[in-house]
Amino acid sequence: MLKHLGQTRDTNSQAENWFRTTKNIVLKNKLHRRPGDFIQTMHQFISGRMRGVRVTEIRQKVMEEKELEEIDKPLSQEEQWRKKKTKRKKSKYYNPPKAQIIKKASYTSPPWSGHGKLGQRFITMTNTCTIDNLLYIMYLAMKTRPFILSEIEQMKMKDSWMNTLLEVYQHFSVGQWSQGKISWLKNLDRFQGKDLWDAFGSEGDYVVCRLDYIHHNERLSVCDARKCPFPELSKLCWSVAVLCNDFSDLQQSINNWVADNHSLPCRKKWRNGRVCRGRRTYTARKFVHGVPPFVIMAIDATVTCDGHPEMQPPMLPSSVLLCDERQESPF
Repeated sequence: MLKHLGQTRDTNSQAENWFRTTKNIVLKNKLHRRPGDFIQTMHQFISGRMRGVRVTEIRQKVMEEKELEEIDKPLSQEEQWRKKKTKRKKSKYYNPPKAQIIKKASYTSPPWSGHGKLGQRFITMTNTCTIDNLLYIMYLAMKTRPFILSEIEQMKMKDSWMNTLLEVYQHFSVGQWSQGKISWLKNLDRFQGKDLWDAFGSEGDYVVCRLDYIHHNERLSVCDARKCPFPELSKLCWSVAVLCNDFSDLQQSINNWVADNHSLPCRKKWRNGRVCRGRRTYTARKFVHGVPPFVIMAIDATVTCDGHPEMQPPMLPSSVLLCDERQESPF
């Protein structure tokens, strides 16, 4: 087609190949480019190809020089063989996998619920949060304060629950959390003959009221009337309940609970129906079995509008006086 112009090629395949290379390889089919971006991309590609051509020419020239040197060497020259440097391959082997040892989870405090044995029976416990916290706190108190443990050991012959508390302490000391809880709950009639023990309820029912031996306190009320049918009465209580709006006033609230200084109209009746007109005054409280080694104190804390108590355990004082005996906080 171009022979009349002195051209010998009858095809434009070289140009087509170049356009295809530019489109598919250089531009990667991203044809909508700015002129500057296109020129920079083409310049990088062409410069790379030119460097490849120059390196090829240099290598070819070096090979030709080596061939000429080999031709110039005499035929009687002794051949020299280089020793092959072989790298010793390190043998790779793998130890057979050992049997996986599954470690039992260990706890530093009683886990929720639990399983254990009572004689030949297998016991399953649920909702044990009603006893977990208080039993664990009493265990820590006996562990860190030996005098508490000593006093409880002296009480075990007088009260069965003190003996049970020592059983819980022994199980907890060796990490048998479930067995310790079973030792406590087995004394409750509601679980007799059952294999599933649901301890749903309150801490007061499951723990506090079982410690009435150490919490047992009394106060006397004396009437000032001479002819009162009951001039002196004893009122017993099996708990320590303190009303406190702020932990900074906790000691004063305890003092008020112990003193209980108030008087009320007597109004006791004789057999003939007459009512006593005197006033009855209450004396200070005292513990029936002496000052206890520890006290579980129910504190009526103020609650905010969002439902969270204003007084948290870290705000508790380190110790308080109860009937002239100092009691330390567990926190």
